[in-house]
Amino acid sequence: MNLVIEVDGPIHEYQQEYDERREHYILRNGYKIVRYTNEEVLFHRDKVLEALKRIIGVYLS
Repeated sequence: MNLVIEVDGPIHEYQQEYDERREHYILRNGYKIVRYTNEEVLFHRDKVLEALKRIIGVYLS
């Protein structure tokens, strides 16, 4: 499994062109990108972890 977990914060509002190039590079190289906001990780950690377990479980089964 090739997985990139990205935690997005406000910086992404200012670097959209860079983010697009980076995303295309990652996807071209066979990776899946999963994104969460800073708030999700900080305040809803259990939900994020459960979602990641499901994603990883799909790849392992």
